[in-house]
Amino acid sequence: MAAQIREAKLLELAALVKHARAQLSHCIDVHQSISKANDVENGVINSFHASPLHSLIGRITSLITLLSTFDDDGGSRLFLDWAAKLLNRIMHDAPEDDRSNEAAIHATTDLVTSEPITKGNGCTIVKDNVDVDCANPSEQSFHPQQPQDILVSWDHIIGAKSAVTALKQAVVLPRRMPQLFSGARKPWGCILLYGPPGTGKTLLASASAKEAGTPFISVSVSDLLSKWVGDTEKSIRDLFRAASQCERCIIFLDEVDALCGARGSNSESEGSRRAKTEILIRMQNVDPRKVTIIAATNLPWDLDTAFRRRFDRVIYVGLPDAQERDQVLRHYLVGAPHSIGNEELTAIAHSNLEGFSPCDISHVCQHAMMIPIERLQAARHFRLNTFPSVKSCDSAVDETLLEPCASSDDGAFPAFLEDLDPRLIAPLAFTNDDLIDAARSHPMTISREYLQQYDKWEASLRVR
Repeated sequence: MAAQIREAKLLELAALVKHARAQLSHCIDVHQSISKANDVENGVINSFHASPLHSLIGRITSLITLLSTFDDDGGSRLFLDWAAKLLNRIMHDAPEDDRSNEAAIHATTDLVTSEPITKGNGCTIVKDNVDVDCANPSEQSFHPQQPQDILVSWDHIIGAKSAVTALKQAVVLPRRMPQLFSGARKPWGCILLYGPPGTGKTLLASASAKEAGTPFISVSVSDLLSKWVGDTEKSIRDLFRAASQCERCIIFLDEVDALCGARGSNSESEGSRRAKTEILIRMQNVDPRKVTIIAATNLPWDLDTAFRRRFDRVIYVGLPDAQERDQVLRHYLVGAPHSIGNEELTAIAHSNLEGFSPCDISHVCQHAMMIPIERLQAARHFRLNTFPSVKSCDSAVDETLLEPCASSDDGAFPAFLEDLDPRLIAPLAFTNDDLIDAARSHPMTISREYLQQYDKWEASLRVR
């Protein structure tokens, strides 16, 4: 009998929560329809009390409290935790003047999540780690990263000269020399970085915040999106509110095409249109002397025209040239044991890595470092090593260590890697051939046809 009551109450709770969300959306619509600024607060409060939302909150709180007393296998407790968290969201968006049920809601949340909750897949979620049920969006909390905690700087940037110059103008110079940006001269407020994936757009944004000594909020736009009505717009508002609370701040929006695609398509939902309108308004009203917006996309041709128009600078971050590939390659080989000469590295960068992004080159280097490990695992004979000179190795090689060899080599003895003392295995260096093999076996992630799309898009912008 108790199980039947619990099931009925759970269904009732789900229906009430859905109804409450709909009523909250109605209140927000009423809020937006009020034209006089001095009547906004009273209008929302009247709408709130006139709707069933006020009484629904009390009913939902009572149901959550009742259902939390039932014995359960964990599944319903997870649902109750979600309902309590969602109720907190409703109260957060409801008018400030009415908080009669807030204490009960917080008490209910503590009651529901006071013990670990076990999900169906065996994963235990403890209260301190729970935001909401995994099927629903978590409470968005945007905490700016302080510049001293950012690990990258301009020293880590190779190439991308136009992007570095624009970011210095937008972020670094206004901070260090504010007298240069007075009167009508304002720093760039919104910058769009576009180009193939893996070319360092995120790194550029982080480095600019580090060099300017400015708090940094990095957000993947896909994290802002929600299937729940109003949640995406609320996350956008919270993001810009967090940035405005800093003296200066940089907002980095990655994968911005996921939110700001072209409007007017048949597949576009009403929620998507509202979210685009929200971010356009926020960008329009941003103060460039306080907040700099840096957005990144791999698909600039998918962006909405009105959104693209908000950017003061649109900068292409392309693939590195031969000299830059050489620098990137050497950067990723710092500290790696190898026996490759400088001229050989330059030749590989010029000939074998053409068309590779910095991210691709990083993967090639990691692959090359693993090739000696593969040889070590496959070895069936070992000997005391006769190592060549090892470039960039952190420590000298002990002559008593073992290395794999052929059965016909002098001093060879049969053995499997697993049978040897791990302390006797030499740190193997990779060779020029290993690096070339790694480059040949690693496919380029960016095709020529893909790069041509950027050329076509740029050409379309220049047509008048």
